[in-house]
Amino acid sequence: MAEAVEPARLLEILRESVGGLDACAQRLFGSFQLPERVEAGGLRTFRYRQQDDLLLSYLKLVKIASHNNAAIVLLDQGYVQEVYALCRMIDEACEDITFMAMPLGEAAQSSAQQRRFINEFFQEEFSDSEPDPVKGNQSRDRVSRAKVRAGISGIARDRGNPSDEVAVGRVLSNVFSGYVHGAYVHLMEMFGGNPPQFHTRGMLGTPRIQECLGNHANHVYRSLLAAQQVGTRAYREDVVYLAIDLSIALARQTKCVQGEAIEAMEGRRKRPLVKPA
Repeated sequence: MAEAVEPARLLEILRESVGGLDACAQRLFGSFQLPERVEAGGLRTFRYRQQDDLLLSYLKLVKIASHNNAAIVLLDQGYVQEVYALCRMIDEACEDITFMAMPLGEAAQSSAQQRRFINEFFQEEFSDSEPDPVKGNQSRDRVSRAKVRAGISGIARDRGNPSDEVAVGRVLSNVFSGYVHGAYVHLMEMFGGNPPQFHTRGMLGTPRIQECLGNHANHVYRSLLAAQQVGTRAYREDVVYLAIDLSIALARQTKCVQGEAIEAMEGRRKRPLVKPA
């Protein structure tokens, strides 16, 4: 949990960290071939010719960077509920990156669930052979969130803490899903004040702002960890070290993680990035 920092200062810290996160995503763009303009679903649009698990992870990081940039704009205007909805999307994208971080099948190969995940991610929404969008809308073989977390558990088992990581992901999903779907208890957080009212134009000046800012420090920290994962897989030492430096600075200023985590990050910063054979 982030330490209580004056709201204006905490927002500025988050703004700087998210700017650095965005820089990580922009730098990684150069690690991939340029997308090409093609016909897809009856429209002229951009697509990558080579589609693989690393590109999937990078595009998830692009999504994370965009959501965090949007969160800063919303935080500045006090839109707490909307920021929390973005947090749910950020969490799932971070999980997706971790799920694809290493092969989970036999002989260092992708597992069946990972292959399904990749295929579904790159699947077009509409069939090119059917001009009617209603008839051409394609069904999807989607990997459930439970199976994604089971895969993460397999990765975490190698690090000795499978239950912790999966449990945290499940709890976060449950907590923030109410902001996405408009659950009663979550909507009632918008009520209060003198005179009492529903705050439909942001919640500036309410205790919810400090809570939301403190929570978002944790989400930015997790987002920077995702940037480290993608940077490591792309063998981009500049991106990895930038993300580590940003993580350390954010943690020191907000206390969003304990000292041991900061020390571990500092230790990693001193080790060179080894390119896999």
